[in-house]
Amino acid sequence: MQRHEKRNICKSGSYLKRDHTPTSSQGGPTSSISNSYPQSNKRSASSMYPAYQNGVVGGSHGYIMGYEGMWQNDPWDAVFNDAIAGSWAPESVASTSAVGMGWGVGIGASRMQESAERGQSVFVDGAWLQRLKAAYPDMDLSSTFVNNSLCVYWSDVAPVYPFIHRGTFDLFTAPSELIIMMVIIGASASHTITQNFRSVVKRVRGQLVQQCGLDMALSTLQTFSLCHMHDVWYGNAESLFEAQVMWPIMVSHARKKGIGVAGPPDHEARGEEAWAMWAKDEERRRAAFCVLLLDTQASMFWNQHVSRQLSIFAHNLQLPSPRSQWEATTASDWMRSRSPPPASPTLPRDKSGYLPGLHPEFMVNNIPDGYAAAVMSALGRERPLPFMVDAENSLGVEMILCGLMAIAWDCRTRGGMGIRLQDGMKHWRYVVFHALINLRIAWEESTNHLERSPELYKIRDTFAVSVVSVLADIPMLQVAAGAKTVCGAPIGERQFEDARRRLRLWAKTDDAWKCVWQCARYLKMAITGPWGVYSSWGVFLSTLVIWSYAWAARPDAPLAPPHPASDLGVWKLFDDILEAKERLDVIDGGVGDLISCVAERLEGGEEVEREEANLLWRLIQS
Repeated sequence: MQRHEKRNICKSGSYLKRDHTPTSSQGGPTSSISNSYPQSNKRSASSMYPAYQNGVVGGSHGYIMGYEGMWQNDPWDAVFNDAIAGSWAPESVASTSAVGMGWGVGIGASRMQESAERGQSVFVDGAWLQRLKAAYPDMDLSSTFVNNSLCVYWSDVAPVYPFIHRGTFDLFTAPSELIIMMVIIGASASHTITQNFRSVVKRVRGQLVQQCGLDMALSTLQTFSLCHMHDVWYGNAESLFEAQVMWPIMVSHARKKGIGVAGPPDHEARGEEAWAMWAKDEERRRAAFCVLLLDTQASMFWNQHVSRQLSIFAHNLQLPSPRSQWEATTASDWMRSRSPPPASPTLPRDKSGYLPGLHPEFMVNNIPDGYAAAVMSALGRERPLPFMVDAENSLGVEMILCGLMAIAWDCRTRGGMGIRLQDGMKHWRYVVFHALINLRIAWEESTNHLERSPELYKIRDTFAVSVVSVLADIPMLQVAAGAKTVCGAPIGERQFEDARRRLRLWAKTDDAWKCVWQCARYLKMAITGPWGVYSSWGVFLSTLVIWSYAWAARPDAPLAPPHPASDLGVWKLFDDILEAKERLDVIDGGVGDLISCVAERLEGGEEVEREEANLLWRLIQS
């Protein structure tokens, strides 16, 4: 994202010697939950299945990269054993504090009021509306439609993708391409508009590509990101393919332009001017993060390698500001919300034996403080984590999770990020999975008491998809289930047979059962209640994981048809998995009920969700 000379990554300097003292590591912590659902667990559900005896991992699985001897056994290691296994964990480390999740509840009064304030009405005048109509004559634009769509954008979409600053945004001077994409995204998110916007989005993206010059405005990047988001989450299989094909154009330009490079600070600015300057700098930082987020999603959500992926270590950036500062609508509110920022995560130089790089030609001899150091801290499972993990800093948490997934993808593809594990690449899944669960613990501990909101749904679902991405192979699950295309690529009989062969091998691994357990945990939270922007994909993948595991045990046995009271079968299935004292070689009953429940809900979604529902129905009929 930044220019090499700005990142100071090629600076000469001697590498510090690493401590080669051997160390042993234990599993990491996860949270315990109690769910308010029918037939809920009689014990607190843990967060990770134990692939290792008694939840203890031997020293041969040292998990941090080049940091031999850094993370010694801490008192909290004992707590980690509880998270590993629930009822099959040693009684001495059994959970004693179950935290109610309440995922199925609606947005409470306080959050509804907050959303209303964030999405307060925008009144457009006639001249401005005529200018927008002239630019897009093929759209039926009325003041009511535009106002309502912008309100939905600010209340429901902006909190999930917070990279346009509301307080300093000028509706009447912003480029028409940005305005029309905000309107389209807001209208699509409302789920009350049947109008098809794909031709407009395609035309807007084509105009933006022509604007990718040396002086490309930040608004061009923001608009292009909105085009990508629309085609991925509100389009169809073809638009998803187009979005992934076109996205590398923006990634390459963002990398070349160096949007993460800050200009010289102006210490003379005061009041409104200082706030406006801060907002633009924060927009620049969040735009850089947004590009990294959307780029990583191609691998994290679909296992697609569409571009030379951005390196998390190229981001010499501080983590995003807290939400209260970002959402301040006046300079005075912004000043009141400001507080001494928490110490940015750093990595002491005696820990700099880890040598990440952008690609094989660039080896980095230090890790920038801020974002890259925060990702490294999460990977090392530091306790406590040296960055804020709460709803106020939800974007920062999501970006750190994104960094972990970028590392996982690089390990999977043997890429050029420079990742080096202490015991080689064989155990990368163990490393990233435990780091992922450790981060999820901290997140759930800080947000379990909050009413649900779009931001919280998004991160909940991202954690779920990340687990599947690390422990399984997403294209394999889709192809084995009978998908005719995957991200635009046609699937033939040979690929189908190969996927089913690989699925049988995967189902015998410890990773497969851990993945099934995690998916059952997630589905029990997400299958009822409101869904976020990623929920349909997370629920669909988790359902495929459970079906795959059941099918691999009995490939010739047809699924039992859904029971009329299918809900009871679904909850019993979850309880059987979550309360199992050991790995279940065969899952008896409930899988057909689960597929039926999920397919019925997906049928009411966008075209992509309806295609996923059809795939699930075919599994029952086959």
